[in-house]
Amino acid sequence: MKNYYFFGLLLFFGATLSLQAQGIDDKQYTLKFQHFTSSRGLSQRSVMAILQDKKGYVWFGTRDGLNKFDGNKFVIYRHRSDDKNSLSNNYIQTLYQDAKGNLWIGTQNGLNKYNPELNNFVQYQYSNAKSSIQSNIIWDIIQLDAYTLWIATSEGISQVDTRTKIITKLKKSTSTSRFLKDNTRDFLKTKDGNLWICSTQDIVVYDPRKGFVKKYDFPINKSLGKYSQDRPTLFQDSKNNIWLGYEKGLAKFNPKTKLFIDYEFQGKKAIATAIRSITEDLSGNLWVGSYSGIYIINAENTVIRNIVHDEKDDASLSQNSIYKIICDSRGDMWIGTWGDGVDYFNKDNDVFKEISFGDTNTKLNYKIVSGMTEDKNGNLWIGTEGGGLNFYDRKSKKFSYFKHNSNAKNSISANNIKSVITATDGTIWVGIHDGGVNYFNPNQLPPQFNKIDFPNAIETSLQSYKVLTLLEDVEGKIWIGTLTGGLLVYDKQSKILSRIDRDSRTVMSIVQTRKPGFLLVGGSNGVQKINIYTKERTLIPIEKKDNDKNPFLYVNSIYIDNFNHYWIGTEGQGLFLYNPQRRETKNFGIKEGLPNDIIYGVLSDNNGNMWISTNYGISRLNVLSNQIKNYNQWDGLQGNEFNYGSFLKTRNNELFFGGTNGITYFNPSDIRKNTFVPTIDINNIDVNNEPHLKITDATSEITLKYDENNFSIDFTALNYRQPEKNEFAYILEGNDSKWNYVGNQRQAVYTNIAEGNYVFKVRGSNNDGVWNEEGDLIKIKILPAPWKTWWAYIIYLSIAFVVLSYIRKILLLRIKEKNELKKERLEKEKLEEINELKLRLFTNVSHDFRTPLTLIIAPLEKMIEEKMGNSYIRQQHDIMYRNSRMLLQLINQILDFRKSDSGKLSLLASKNDIVPFIEDIKKSFEGLAKEKHINFQFNTSHKSIELWFDRDKMKKILFNLLSNAFKFTADNNDIIINVTKNIKKDDDVNVKYVKIDVINFVNVIPAEHIKQIFERFYQLDQKKMELGSGIGLSLTKSLVNLHKGDIVVNSSETDGTCFSVYLKQGKKHLLESECINEMEAAEGSDFFIDLNVKPRKQVIEDFKADTIEKKQSETLLIVEDNLDLQTFIKELFASKYNVFTAENGEQAIAIAHKNAIDLIISDIQMPIMDGFELCKNIKTTLITSHIPVLLLTAKTSPTNQEEGYAIGADSYITKPFKSSILITRVDNLLKTRANLINKFKKDILLEPKNLTVTSADEVFLETAIAIVEKNITNQDFDTKIFIEEMNMSRTVLYTKLKALTGQNLSEFIRMIRLKKAGQLLVQTQMNISQIAFEVGFNDLKYFRECFKELYELTPTEYKRKMSSENE
Repeated sequence: MKNYYFFGLLLFFGATLSLQAQGIDDKQYTLKFQHFTSSRGLSQRSVMAILQDKKGYVWFGTRDGLNKFDGNKFVIYRHRSDDKNSLSNNYIQTLYQDAKGNLWIGTQNGLNKYNPELNNFVQYQYSNAKSSIQSNIIWDIIQLDAYTLWIATSEGISQVDTRTKIITKLKKSTSTSRFLKDNTRDFLKTKDGNLWICSTQDIVVYDPRKGFVKKYDFPINKSLGKYSQDRPTLFQDSKNNIWLGYEKGLAKFNPKTKLFIDYEFQGKKAIATAIRSITEDLSGNLWVGSYSGIYIINAENTVIRNIVHDEKDDASLSQNSIYKIICDSRGDMWIGTWGDGVDYFNKDNDVFKEISFGDTNTKLNYKIVSGMTEDKNGNLWIGTEGGGLNFYDRKSKKFSYFKHNSNAKNSISANNIKSVITATDGTIWVGIHDGGVNYFNPNQLPPQFNKIDFPNAIETSLQSYKVLTLLEDVEGKIWIGTLTGGLLVYDKQSKILSRIDRDSRTVMSIVQTRKPGFLLVGGSNGVQKINIYTKERTLIPIEKKDNDKNPFLYVNSIYIDNFNHYWIGTEGQGLFLYNPQRRETKNFGIKEGLPNDIIYGVLSDNNGNMWISTNYGISRLNVLSNQIKNYNQWDGLQGNEFNYGSFLKTRNNELFFGGTNGITYFNPSDIRKNTFVPTIDINNIDVNNEPHLKITDATSEITLKYDENNFSIDFTALNYRQPEKNEFAYILEGNDSKWNYVGNQRQAVYTNIAEGNYVFKVRGSNNDGVWNEEGDLIKIKILPAPWKTWWAYIIYLSIAFVVLSYIRKILLLRIKEKNELKKERLEKEKLEEINELKLRLFTNVSHDFRTPLTLIIAPLEKMIEEKMGNSYIRQQHDIMYRNSRMLLQLINQILDFRKSDSGKLSLLASKNDIVPFIEDIKKSFEGLAKEKHINFQFNTSHKSIELWFDRDKMKKILFNLLSNAFKFTADNNDIIINVTKNIKKDDDVNVKYVKIDVINFVNVIPAEHIKQIFERFYQLDQKKMELGSGIGLSLTKSLVNLHKGDIVVNSSETDGTCFSVYLKQGKKHLLESECINEMEAAEGSDFFIDLNVKPRKQVIEDFKADTIEKKQSETLLIVEDNLDLQTFIKELFASKYNVFTAENGEQAIAIAHKNAIDLIISDIQMPIMDGFELCKNIKTTLITSHIPVLLLTAKTSPTNQEEGYAIGADSYITKPFKSSILITRVDNLLKTRANLINKFKKDILLEPKNLTVTSADEVFLETAIAIVEKNITNQDFDTKIFIEEMNMSRTVLYTKLKALTGQNLSEFIRMIRLKKAGQLLVQTQMNISQIAFEVGFNDLKYFRECFKELYELTPTEYKRKMSSENE
């Protein structure tokens, strides 16, 4: 054990000392290990495999899982039976990283490859398949070439192709039986490219280039046995030596004898225990892991030493059973033990040396050190707080102990020593906490301790003041600082002890200033300067912190540097630097970088640094830069807590600091800065406090959702020398404006980060502040919320655009409506003005019409009564009479409307019974109802109802309502008149009313039109009905209002259209001037009801009569809803043409489709389908498009005429018209049509393929001609095939061709053939027979006859004629 420590130091620094020299210093030095076990996060204490990957992480394989270590924490991977992507087994035997950076794990149950992207594993296990490993027990892995891994198993060797993942089992054969062993344990790929394969039986060398195999035995044929579970290992050092570790020790390959020989040192076998691991450090020293600790052989093979576990040293090797040793990228060593985890050796950890306490004479006898001094021989006198005075011989490295002995008069006074100093005369002075002051001559052994005290009866004993510190001044006097007695001084010449302070105070530190006559004294009253001669004291004005309320500094220590600056250590107020020349103070505390504010001691080195012992380690402060470097227990200190007055600088510039666990000493010049630049790695991100993603090299960007904007990022610096001192700085570009320096914090936390693209960057330093400026980075993309995405903004913009457009539209619409209302008002005013003028004109004209109409109606009545003339003349009289009466009635209505509008219409109401009055009016319409087969009913709730009304105006009201009802009611429907008594509220007063309902069915008035139904000139768009003048209902409402009544209308499918007239009973609502007696009441003018409705039977008979064709005559179709005019027009043409009649466009189309119509005469304004729709239908339908259409109407405006011509009308005649003009126009249209047919014939026959398409008819003809020409050589082409190819019925095709060409189907086909023949005769040299056959004639004689019939020449004559004309 004595040689243990010294050898470690010499070996590490490569010293080449003799074994004798080695034995001198090994008591002083030892290797210090840091331990990692399950208590610090390791999954299990048995570490079988260790590997540092290319990034810098250290991986540990244990018997219970795989561990990944970054210096701060362990990440553990284990087998899970429910996860096929976990490890195949927890017992890890080997680890290997291939050239691509893939990590391979060999276990006792299969091979695994780590997948860093998914943070899981791919398993390779044994099976019967060809592509599987030999066995699940994996011992070693190696890569022989760029893509092939060799796997050592218990049943042989397998190869894995890393590209194809194909596994090949190496099979045994005669030539390879020596090469392939079942119990392969270890691989070694040497620098020459050969593969050394070690099994439990022998070693085989395989040359992959030559395929050569050579076998070597273990030393002296010591086979380990075929079924042994031992692990022999091979290693090649930097000097190309091949080393073998096996069950019986360490062997070395002799390239000359080709044998493995046991390694010997000084003529003896060096190691005789089982070896499991061999590696080399950066200095070339060989580290051998065995069952008996670690053997270290220096590079020159001159020193070998065994490092073993020391139960009394926590920093020693944790266990002697070593399974794996590796040297990491920095040069530090990692040792895996069988039962006590991982030991880590920092190659720079021996700078701080330690003198610890123990039960041997090489250690302190008590662990708390409080004072120390160096004697003239360079030996140390160390005071402890319970072990008395310890003497340390620096040469022998041994201690001598001097403790209080109550039986020995000259022993030390007590064991709790606070201060030790060496006087100028060489004597040692000892300040004892409870024993006063002792001194002795160190050259006299054993030392005789002398005591000092106050003179008798002058003071209490010195022991009672509790001595804390000692100092010898320039006069040789001893100054004593105490806990309770303040400052004392002892004069060695007079041997008198005197007290300077009379007040109680504590003195912790006394130092000599540059001025010999002055001392600095520090304690509970701050720092004072004292004159050693006059004893005068002056307080040093130390400027404290603003928030420090203590009146004085509590000073623990004072140090005066070479610049005469005062360094003042305090109890909890940090370190103060005082410049006495400038009287300036500077404070250093935790904020400035010190680890603690309790300062125990201050020393300086020769490099301009101050060294400060604190309650949490030692700090180095650079005087020029003020940079502070802190050291703690992990750097090799005795502990973190040091002690009062326990510091010393020796003559050889070593610094000693005593603490609570011994002494730490070092030479500041030996401290080397750690220049290793650590790899910085971002390894994990948590989102919303939940694990999110393990970050690997393959991860370049992280995309987070909008609600994942609270995240934390973990990172590390892969520096294992005091990793807790690694420091970091990070920035999130796009969010942070500057770098965040966070000390050793390994996580960045961000909350509520807005959407966008960011780059997270992190930099880190090692324990000595060497920064990796490049660091690591990762891109982070936070997606916007759905309502903040580009498409959302497009939607918003679209919505905003729509809303703005809508608002704009509304505004424009309102402006438009305002303008339209203004325009409408102006137009209405103008229209009213025009209507007023019209009405005035109509009124004036109407007055003038009444006299001529009277002269027309009166003679007509007389001629009708006397039945003058034949039946035709009497019929014409009836027509003239009916229409004259209708005209007179219309004139009277206009006059009444004019009176109502001008307010000149007066009411002359008399008391009458309304029931018989309505019955009389009903009788006037019964004839019309019978003719239209309408069920016309009158219902009343009372047989007699008296009512005040104007008989003439009431008659007009009822006649207008009934006329409308009959006009808008189709045949075989109902019209009902209901008269009832009602009570209706009028201004919250019940008023008796008579209600008259006129109800008709079929046609429903749309709700939007009901409010306008009583407006002047308003007409419903009832295409199916005959429309009136538009003033009837307006006049009716005026007449009802004149009676102080009301008229309303309701319309529905079920209840029909009901006009309801409400008239108040009695005459209170009438003016006196509006009431007359019954005798004065005038009946008024008679109303004429048009009964021009033919009975159904007569209509059918007339229709049949009209459809009798006149042979060889053209056929006309007359479409007119007025039967009188229809009859009149028909009679105009009946003698010359076949005539069909129809009352509307719908009937006309049906007739035109069934009959060959040559011309259509149509009115425009008709029910069901008007003339414009009829004309459009005719002209756009193929079967009727050739029929000329003549529009006959009362609408004379140019717009109406333009519309008629636009839809294809051939002529336009306005009413009234002269019969001769109509007859002439019809004759001309028919002649023109005949000429067009002849022209079509001529064009078609002469140039059948040169038509210009100008109408639907010409399109039809072109199609017909093309079909015939396509089949012109086909002799079987007849009308049947022609009809099929035209895709039309025979009747339609015949009718159309006949109308356009005047030919039937056969004639049309034959004419096309003949015209083609005429062309061929002129244009070709074919003979007549060939031409006849070419155009589809198979009978030459028939061809000649047809040709002559058409051209009036034989084919030969035609050809001769055409040839002469062409010449």
